[in-house]
Amino acid sequence: MSSQPWVGVLKGHSKAVRALADHRGALCSASDDGTLLQWDYDAKSEKRKLRGHSGPVLALCSLDRALASGGVDATIRLWDVKRGTCDETLAGHTKAVTGLAAGATQTLWSCSADQTVKHWDPNGSRCLSTIVACSTALTAICSLNQQLATASANPTVKLWDQRTAKPVAQLVGHTDGVVDLAEVGEHHVGSASKDGTVRVWECRVRTTLHTLRHPRAATCLAVVGEEVVTGCMDCGIRAWSVTSGLCTRTMRDSAPCSALCPFGVGFASGHGSGAINQWELSFSVRGLAELLQQARAPDAVQPAERWCKQMGCVDVAEIPGKHQRSFLDALQLAPLERQRVARVLQGQDPVPPKRPAQVDDGDLASPPSSVQGSRDGREAQVSFRPPSRRESDRSSMSKGPVAQDDAAPPRPRVHPSQRGSLQLGDLVPRVTEPASVSHGVRTAAPLAKRGDSKAALSQHSKQALGMTSEQLSRARGLKSNLAPGGRWGNPEMDRSHTSRR
Repeated sequence: MSSQPWVGVLKGHSKAVRALADHRGALCSASDDGTLLQWDYDAKSEKRKLRGHSGPVLALCSLDRALASGGVDATIRLWDVKRGTCDETLAGHTKAVTGLAAGATQTLWSCSADQTVKHWDPNGSRCLSTIVACSTALTAICSLNQQLATASANPTVKLWDQRTAKPVAQLVGHTDGVVDLAEVGEHHVGSASKDGTVRVWECRVRTTLHTLRHPRAATCLAVVGEEVVTGCMDCGIRAWSVTSGLCTRTMRDSAPCSALCPFGVGFASGHGSGAINQWELSFSVRGLAELLQQARAPDAVQPAERWCKQMGCVDVAEIPGKHQRSFLDALQLAPLERQRVARVLQGQDPVPPKRPAQVDDGDLASPPSSVQGSRDGREAQVSFRPPSRRESDRSSMSKGPVAQDDAAPPRPRVHPSQRGSLQLGDLVPRVTEPASVSHGVRTAAPLAKRGDSKAALSQHSKQALGMTSEQLSRARGLKSNLAPGGRWGNPEMDRSHTSRR
């Protein structure tokens, strides 16, 4: 994931650029040539030059009322950049001033190669306190709300209380000297080391949040928006996500970067040649706008770009797979929009094709049936069944009281001794008007009329009950055996029933 958001170059220093600062909306730079330059950033030209230090200038810090600079001459100078004059000079260090930081109350902190940290009051031009920080030369200093972080040639970062000037903790993890510090959020600090790593520390719990690894020694770092930009001795400038710690892009330069400063929509980088390069970090993801437009979710552009920055994704083709669910969760879409985006990510249409309309079987004039279709395209077989007893009871209850003429004939009472001789067709189903099938249309069987002959009534009974003549006669014989006064009317059957009881 490499890109080249290079905008232009600022040329004016004759030696290496050591420090950069944004002072009241103008970019200022310090160099080994002993000068400070104020730049017209858009015109890419030098606006004002400040002279006063007797040697290289190593540090810059923007205050409310002035621009502070520290140099190898062990002095700190306060500049009125608009007029181009030095208002005050703070003396107290015995060796080169290597770092400057603005305190919580707009005071000034400085670190030096003389192993001390000094607290200054710029208004009174006096030193408020002095701290002997370590046994080696200090290289960088950073203000963190009510705390102070210092770095040195040792591989440790120390935290101090600004109010009491006492040590709070040590951050241990680097294996070589720390060369630069930067505030990353309210309770986080970043440190660049010669061991090839940049660590982001959680100051409250004193642990490493992210370790950003480089192929060679890291030289500097700065926070640009939601990204940490780092310089390396391999001539590369890398942008990292503060949230995930992943590298979002790598920019190649002609020389190792010696200083970084956020400015405008990007940042500026200083080099050993004296040139200052301008960079923009306008993030773009290939295919993202087209994806959300096709999925009809235009409001999800900003959260989608934010997620892509954190994950270091520059092409939507990298999203499907294990990151797809995280991407969809970050968009916070409604279920329907989420489904459309997921389908577009898989290369499908955002809206699935509609299914063909199905004909409801209940709209056809057909009796209850079981349809058995064949998968090989053969004609389906339709078999009809008469309604069960429970269905008949339900239909009769739904229709109200049944007339006496239309009532179903009662089931014959069969003695247990005769049950084995009966067949399934011998029992009379409770069906008054069975259905007959003619070309798939349900029709009613003809009913017996008053005045029909006995043979006609018998024929109607057989048609209505679906029984043969033999089955009908046997059913009538069972019915005639029932006696109104006794149980069966047959003495032998009564004795059999009584003995069993």
